[in-house]
Amino acid sequence: MRRITSTIKICSTLTICFLLASCAVPDKNPVPEKSVEQTEKQWEPTLFEFAYLPSPIYASGPRLEWDGTCLVERIPHAPSGAGYRGKEVWETRRYYPSKSQWMAFWAEAERLKLRQWRKYYSSVDLGMEVFDASAWSFRARIGSTVIETYGYNAGPALPDVTKTSIASDAILPLAEAIQKLKVAEH
Repeated sequence: MRRITSTIKICSTLTICFLLASCAVPDKNPVPEKSVEQTEKQWEPTLFEFAYLPSPIYASGPRLEWDGTCLVERIPHAPSGAGYRGKEVWETRRYYPSKSQWMAFWAEAERLKLRQWRKYYSSVDLGMEVFDASAWSFRARIGSTVIETYGYNAGPALPDVTKTSIASDAILPLAEAIQKLKVAEH
């Protein structure tokens, strides 16, 4: 039993280390006090990444990144059948958000107080050690505004985003706002 508990703790630690490594960007620019719309004319980010790991049993989860011209989504699939040897197959999709979609996203980011989110959220903040948890990360840069936040089985509470919640109070609306960037406008 001790061996299983140790293995689970190691897996949890590795997952957190993976998130830390994938989110490490030095913040050389302080976050301005004004809203993104007030301080920046630019509506396209120079950096935009959102990743979600549904559970530590998966090697990786969906990842969405801005490549300077479009959002590139990479979705892992674990194939089954005779030829499967434990390798993931990645599906890649591209999305071209319009200016109005980006503006709607940044407005929702302001409503969610995204720039005020802590760098890290964990269920441990609430006195809970959960080993089969989901993980997420979000990074963005628009002009001089840098946002970098991630969590392990927790996220910010609403309306006080400095507090931790396991109910995904703010993560679900953020994911929904990001999803709207992937919808083609007509």
